[in-house]
Amino acid sequence: MPIDELFRTAVDLHASDLHLVAGLPPILRIDGNLQQIKGKTKLESKAIQALVYPMLSEKQRQIFEDEKELDLSYEIKGISRFRVNLHWEKGNVGMVARVISRQIPSLKDLGMPPIVFDLIKLEAGLILMTGPTGCGKSTTLAAMIEQINGERAANIITLEDPIEFVFEPKLSIIKQRQLNTAMLTFPAARIHLLRQDPNDIKVGEMRDL
Repeated sequence: MPIDELFRTAVDLHASDLHLVAGLPPILRIDGNLQQIKGKTKLESKAIQALVYPMLSEKQRQIFEDEKELDLSYEIKGISRFRVNLHWEKGNVGMVARVISRQIPSLKDLGMPPIVFDLIKLEAGLILMTGPTGCGKSTTLAAMIEQINGERAANIITLEDPIEFVFEPKLSIIKQRQLNTAMLTFPAARIHLLRQDPNDIKVGEMRDL
């Protein structure tokens, strides 16, 4: 059972998340509820490791084994992208993967009020997007960037862990930088990006501030 099969099942069943937990079958979160994938047997830690390790580069494997946590993005071409968290619990490998939509929604699709459209037209300022897990922070930020991308020529730089939505440049330049592959730390990247002539900066994480 390759990991791509489980990811495809998650997409086909319109799940938001896929969980791999030692001692349980693969579990999906659908419409807010957790449910086991029918027909799948319980997974042991070694089986989960055999599923997830092929997704990793040698460097990522080393980081995971040293730090016991790893965030990464994974893509199945033509299917979807996934934001993956690997972790250890009770000596077992675990995984949670969030399904990322291939389509970036518009601010209008999300029902954003007019003030949001006005905010992204400002030439200077700071916008904080806060809220609990799963409330739509990443999706809203992606919609804001896509709105700018279609309205004006800007140099947009994103710092992410990992990259979720992938943007296609329209009127803007968009540079997406990912932790451990395109930058070593968020603080160092924030210092250096000011020398990269940015108009708009998206920092995807604030956990180390």
